[in-house]
Amino acid sequence: MMVAVRQLLLGLLLVVGLVGCEQRSGSVLEGVSIAQLSLPQLDGELVDLAAFKGKVLVVNFWATWCAPCREEMPALQSLSEQLDPDLYRVLGVTVDQDLNLVREFILKYQLDFIQLSDASMAVASDLLAISAYPQTLIVDRNGVVDRVVFGSQAWDDPAFYRPLLSGD
Repeated sequence: MMVAVRQLLLGLLLVVGLVGCEQRSGSVLEGVSIAQLSLPQLDGELVDLAAFKGKVLVVNFWATWCAPCREEMPALQSLSEQLDPDLYRVLGVTVDQDLNLVREFILKYQLDFIQLSDASMAVASDLLAISAYPQTLIVDRNGVVDRVVFGSQAWDDPAFYRPLLSGD
């Protein structure tokens, strides 16, 4: 199943690359299922995104070396506290190789939403073609990417996040 998802994503990326750079606005991922992906938590325990079926996911790809990412994390923490956990989940996916730095960062900013690791960037860069951070995927209840949000955002502002999460 994972091979089929990888082939679909690579095919979509090839088509977008042939059309031209101006098409690479993030919409290439919209409509793509990521439910089959698995990533480890910082303790190494593997998490299948399929386990979140039925919930809208806010999946934020970030790194400790990325200044906008560091600025955005408190707002994502606030968002995770404001959302009903039965309906929504905020997931951080760090691309840092040094997980000790990530753990220190999480402790310093008291982040308690789920943090996953993609230290090899096999998912972020290789599979999803994410090349700038932070980048956030809004994933619908079926595991399909509904929207892609680039850059640091005001995730703690209901006026910003409610339209994104409602599909408007």
